[in-house]
Amino acid sequence: MSGVSGTVGGGVIGKLVTGLAHRGPNGFGLMDESGDLIYGDYDQLEAKQRGVIAHNLFRITKEPKQPITKYNSAIVFDGRIYNLKELKAKSGADAIINVLRKYGVDGLNKLDGTYAFAYIPNIEKGEIIVGRDILGVKPLWISTNGKPKFASEAKVLPGETWPVLPGETLVLSTKGIIERKRERLERKEPVKKDYSALKKKIKNAVKKMTSDVKKVALLFSGGVDSTLLYVLLSKRVKVQAYTTGFPDSQDMEWAKRVGEELGIDLKTIELDLKAVEGLLPTLVRQLETTNVMKIGVAFPFYVASKLAKEDGNKVIFSGLGTEELFAGYERHLEAYRSGGWTGLHNAMWDGLETMWERDLYRDDLATMANSIELRTPFLDLDVVKEAMLIHPKLKLGDAKKEVLRKIAKEEGVPAYVAKRPKKAAQYGSGVDKAIRKLAKRRGMKPQAYLEKLAR
Repeated sequence: MSGVSGTVGGGVIGKLVTGLAHRGPNGFGLMDESGDLIYGDYDQLEAKQRGVIAHNLFRITKEPKQPITKYNSAIVFDGRIYNLKELKAKSGADAIINVLRKYGVDGLNKLDGTYAFAYIPNIEKGEIIVGRDILGVKPLWISTNGKPKFASEAKVLPGETWPVLPGETLVLSTKGIIERKRERLERKEPVKKDYSALKKKIKNAVKKMTSDVKKVALLFSGGVDSTLLYVLLSKRVKVQAYTTGFPDSQDMEWAKRVGEELGIDLKTIELDLKAVEGLLPTLVRQLETTNVMKIGVAFPFYVASKLAKEDGNKVIFSGLGTEELFAGYERHLEAYRSGGWTGLHNAMWDGLETMWERDLYRDDLATMANSIELRTPFLDLDVVKEAMLIHPKLKLGDAKKEVLRKIAKEEGVPAYVAKRPKKAAQYGSGVDKAIRKLAKRRGMKPQAYLEKLAR
């Protein structure tokens, strides 16, 4: 992944680019106000540099430098497109230019992957089209403090900001937003009672997402999601797993046990109150929030991805998405009790459609702060569509996420792991308890404590 930013009609963008340097450690590229392309290292970039669009380069394979110009148009792109051959494209940016030129924004549904982009249809005119993938895996923010500006992260933009919504495309001019359109996933009836196609699509998602790497990191808790991911990943690439938590935490105990039984190359990062206290100010700034739950969930992600990056990894995998797809939360049980199978299905859809603001941006910020790309196979669009066609009866059985547990056992995950109940990351790692303790020492509530750190 990478970072994108810019301002309609041109302006000072040097601070936007350097503010996103952690998203692209391999340098920057920008188009200045005359249409010239400039590429370089960050030490060559001045804060007063003027431009229109810019890109932070994170090179995993042979990604070309951006902006890319073609047919008097230009683009910067954050994300990964997997059907390049089908689209006759050399890169993700090239693929987006091709579909936009041929089909307009309606052609974006031909892309298989995740993306956030800024596209100039005609370099000689002052309009920019910005857009985001339908699930909102990749972030993009807008500010209209003066000329419209945009960036991958809200923190680098001036004034009030708001997100480009998942599946949304906006046409920006110097006067503001002049056109907007949004595509959403169609909610279909859950008619399938067989999960063989789902299992194939999960395996294919892992195959796609490992096609450009030989080794990957894995956020590992010893639960069904991460253990299934390990089993599938390890058949294709070298996997280094990471677990973060307090020594007596549930995640640490389970991860060690499962890791030893399956012969997993596992690195554990044991936390203490001093370590949590030292990192919290940084995490509050990076995550742009003082929400106690978001900080608690993101803390293990941040620490594990930091070590994974230090170990030379460029990509880290997570099991994010399974709770929404397979009825893994207590609220799903409550939805079933109050509304039956229809109520449960709708609750899963509601959660899936709001993941971008609750989970996806949080985890993107936590990992990209350490210049490592997060990949989430369970949120592959083909997996999502297939999973939501499966009847909820297969999901909420003897346990939550019943169908995923069956798939895990069929793929070789030990039965005791496949049956392990869900424990939220902030509780499983012990970070939630640590934040409460640190706040109590200062005679404060956890929320007030985090708000103080943000000042």
